[in-house]
Amino acid sequence: MKNLNTYVLKIAIVAVLSITSLTGCKREVNVPKLEVNNKLDATQKNRLIKYLAISMSVGINEIVYDENKCEFTVRGGAYKVSRKDLELSYSYANEYKFVNEK
Repeated sequence: MKNLNTYVLKIAIVAVLSITSLTGCKREVNVPKLEVNNKLDATQKNRLIKYLAISMSVGINEIVYDENKCEFTVRGGAYKVSRKDLELSYSYANEYKFVNEK
């Protein structure tokens, strides 16, 4: 019985040491942080406004860009979209780019 207890104890110790050595401490990966550029240059702003105007069938003059909130507002607040979401939508708009940008 004593041999069985020592045998089980040894197996338990080996198992615990194996598990802890395999999981171990993970090394931190340093991911560089991207700087968020809140400034939107005029050509990019006009391109996004034109895209939004055509996709929503509204006039260009009905779309306003708020630099503080980084969002586009259509018809005085009837529809609002963030700059990030609009840029993402624009990046996938291949047919729009093919037809309207030459």
